[in-house]
Amino acid sequence: MKAFQTQVYISGTSDALNCKLFLGTLRGMAMQWLLGIPTQTIRTFNNLATLFISQFPANKAKQLEVADLFDIKQMKGENVKGYVTKWFQ
Repeated sequence: MKAFQTQVYISGTSDALNCKLFLGTLRGMAMQWLLGIPTQTIRTFNNLATLFISQFPANKAKQLEVADLFDIKQMKGENVKGYVTKWFQ
């Protein structure tokens, strides 16, 4: 969702067009969810994005915690620059 929002922000398209473009990216369960929403429920792209993120929380960025840092390991053959870059991703 965040990548899509960035792209439409950069392109400067209208709210209505943003909704239509986003609908074209949906497949499977996401499309079924959308088809189940009553008509006239979604008024803005922000409204659509909020509903989508609340319905599909896996698309929401996870808040990282200190414990997540222990999962970052330098791989065999990886240089220090590549290793340090992971800390900022």
